[in-house]
Amino acid sequence: MTHSEHLDEIAANLQALQSWAGVAAQINARIDDLTAQLVASNDEQTRGAIHALTDLLNYPETLEEQRRQATAALSEQSDAAI
Repeated sequence: MTHSEHLDEIAANLQALQSWAGVAAQINARIDDLTAQLVASNDEQTRGAIHALTDLLNYPETLEEQRRQATAALSEQSDAAI
């Protein structure tokens, strides 16, 4: 996949996340529930679920970082071609 194609894919994913605030609120509520469960039971499955939800919650920031990196790579390619 070229940097340009990757950048287009990231832009499409970010566009799809326009209603992220509502999703993030639901994820945070689930994390809170699981955290309370973890305090009560201290099991690895619950810890793993919290980690996975936290990664999902950070997905928009991850996409933004990937977009910055792809844009920088395209800029470097463009500068090198000149």
